[in-house]
Amino acid sequence: MEVGPANPASTGKIDGPTGVSAPSAGPIRGALDRLYRDGTVVGDDGVEYKILPIGVTRARGEFIAGLCRAERPAATLEIGMAWGLSTLFILDALTATGAARPGCHVIMDPYQATTYHDAAIRTLREAGVADLVEFYGEPSGIVLPRLITEGRQFDFVFIDGDHRYDGVFIDFFFVHQLLRPGGLIVFDDPEFDGVYLTCRFAESNYGYAAEDQFPAPRRRIAPAWQFRRRRRQMLERPLIRAYRKPLVDVVRDRMHFVPFFSGFVPFHEIPKVAHSRVECNRLNHRGRLAQRAGDQATARRLFAEAAAIAPWHLPTRARWLRTFMPRRIAALFSGGGRAQS
Repeated sequence: MEVGPANPASTGKIDGPTGVSAPSAGPIRGALDRLYRDGTVVGDDGVEYKILPIGVTRARGEFIAGLCRAERPAATLEIGMAWGLSTLFILDALTATGAARPGCHVIMDPYQATTYHDAAIRTLREAGVADLVEFYGEPSGIVLPRLITEGRQFDFVFIDGDHRYDGVFIDFFFVHQLLRPGGLIVFDDPEFDGVYLTCRFAESNYGYAAEDQFPAPRRRIAPAWQFRRRRRQMLERPLIRAYRKPLVDVVRDRMHFVPFFSGFVPFHEIPKVAHSRVECNRLNHRGRLAQRAGDQATARRLFAEAAAIAPWHLPTRARWLRTFMPRRIAALFSGGGRAQS
């Protein structure tokens, strides 16, 4: 996510080990395991920074990697690098499909050196995959038109930059010209109004088709007579949504415009039950990280906050109860593997 003051950083390849064309997935997975285990990342200034809540959760990262593996893209693009978690998942997928080569993944983030202290770049160097990335420390609104002028094309794009409507819309407008017909574009955080409205524009005016989303849509829909419950389910927004670009661009007259905001309900007006899932998931994830680190008091507090938001979510209450148990006994109930000694 692009957050913070602008930074006119240099562009191009990241300095790192040369000759790395197809690294094994081991170092990448090892880096991801360490980051999620520790919950922190180290910047070039030697300071540790918490990866959450800005970084993608492991479940979201695995979803992005799964999309990329299934797509088997030859060239990928990412807007917004932050701590580099989504970057590692994408590189892991490219390595698994044999598409990893120098400069195969293009990234732009003007705040990498300032807000994120070059932590993602440092992580890529330590994992030995710096050569796979073509990095630009400039705003996407400057870099994307340049790539269009160069005639670049991409098969898979992940947008996680400016979440305001004007920012994400401009990103999509340029990405549409860079994405090959039939390519896949993945929007992070469509629960936010700016991203959500851009997704609706892509569907209504450019003919993009929703391909997949995280979490998966609920299978059971409330019956028609339960109006309030049905409306709440319709208003729920996913955390990630993937769209397929049509093979043939929609023919649009100069005066043609399909309204995409009819029935729009701002995020803050959506019934609490519909969007509290986002906060509940975040608290649960932070609680599990605290529990892994041995901080039972913090984990107990976070699980209690999550249970207050979703009182009928039994797994959350079970996690809260396990914080009162000795770690070895709690591990037997959690099914989460070996307890920490």
